[in-house]
Amino acid sequence: MKKSVKRKIHDRLFKLLPHELRKQLLRGNISQGAGAFLFDSGTLKHFKMETYSQSAQDAFILNMIFGKKTDGFFLEIGANDPIAINNTYLFEKHGWSGMAFEPIASLAKKWEGVRTTKCYNVAVGDQNGKVQFTENKSNYLSHVGEAGDGAKGVKEEGSLTYEVDQVRLTDFLNEKGIKKVDVAFIDVETYEINVLDGIDFEQTDITCICIESSEEIVITPRMDIREYIIGKGYRLVARLTYDDIFLKESYFE
Repeated sequence: MKKSVKRKIHDRLFKLLPHELRKQLLRGNISQGAGAFLFDSGTLKHFKMETYSQSAQDAFILNMIFGKKTDGFFLEIGANDPIAINNTYLFEKHGWSGMAFEPIASLAKKWEGVRTTKCYNVAVGDQNGKVQFTENKSNYLSHVGEAGDGAKGVKEEGSLTYEVDQVRLTDFLNEKGIKKVDVAFIDVETYEINVLDGIDFEQTDITCICIESSEEIVITPRMDIREYIIGKGYRLVARLTYDDIFLKESYFE
């Protein structure tokens, strides 16, 4: 495709982005490594792609990054519901296999008989052992730590704090004989760095990382997470509302 045609396509897609996101891109906050590869979930809706994720992360990654690949392997860390607002159900429907991790026992159990993917009832962090976990009534804001420690400081009335098992991701995958992961979804309500600290990127080869990364304002990303992942040899390629999407540099070779 000629450069002039690519530029026209890029310009048209850029105009579809929300005004605030366009401003942020122009300021350079999300431009590093993205180039003409940046999309937003509204763009995907124009293409009428099937999606189950909150902001079409699944459709973007499956179609735009892996070209509807049918034999990949995924991880879903912070799995929650097996279908509703789920990041990996679409992949499973297209023939992928994988693993899910969810500290709330009732949610992990929901996966049984609904998904072929096994959901492990554990937290994922920087060490193996036990950690305190807070389950909120609105379970999407549940998090590792005491009530109010995570999830942007939310402390709900009636929340429960109890102890759960935690695994270090690379140790867990090594025990299962898994070295290669196509995409890892991480949504753990401010516990992201702890999850990343539990990954030995030399032992665990992850092509794509989709991670929830936001401050109190949705369009404001956590720069510490970006610096961490880019420092491990990844390139930021997109931001879909709350989530940053990174690709390993070897993907572009």
